[in-house]
Amino acid sequence: MIKNNKFNVKKISKYLLDDKVIVFPTETVYGIIGIVNDENKEKINKIKGRDLKQQLQVTFPNLREAYEWINVTPYQKSILEQELPGNKSFIVKTSELGKEKIKEATILIRVPSIVYAKNYVNLLKIVGPIYSTSANIHNEKELKKHKEILEKLNVDYVIKGKYKKEQKSSQIFSLVNDSVKLIRG
Repeated sequence: MIKNNKFNVKKISKYLLDDKVIVFPTETVYGIIGIVNDENKEKINKIKGRDLKQQLQVTFPNLREAYEWINVTPYQKSILEQELPGNKSFIVKTSELGKEKIKEATILIRVPSIVYAKNYVNLLKIVGPIYSTSANIHNEKELKKHKEILEKLNVDYVIKGKYKKEQKSSQIFSLVNDSVKLIRG
């Protein structure tokens, strides 16, 4: 495991493109991230101690790229454009490309705000969509301290961030049936 307190977009993008899984500070909480592929999906789920096939959130640098992976109605599109970028995540149906990439009928998407997560968005612009999930063991609280992450999560690389006590994971909404349903909040 490599421990690092400095953010270096080129170095981190190389790690991700080499199929490394890292812990990264997002605008909400630390996230475990990796390039979208079957191997990383299993790695991330194993790190979290959950079913290796469990679906993961896919984070995009912008909505334009997300639209290539999703199939939404005009109503769903209006909700996404109103709420993203931001600290909310949405479950929608996948497009043919999305099904090809994640092999699921639905997808949990997120587009972080460049205002609060400039480094994160810049990284996404280089590597493209990534799997991302909160940095924790399944059914346990998010890890908010660098030392805890190093002790509990077996990842390839950790970037240190600063968080306030009140920061928490993003809200998750389902838009699948053309209605807004709060899943986690």
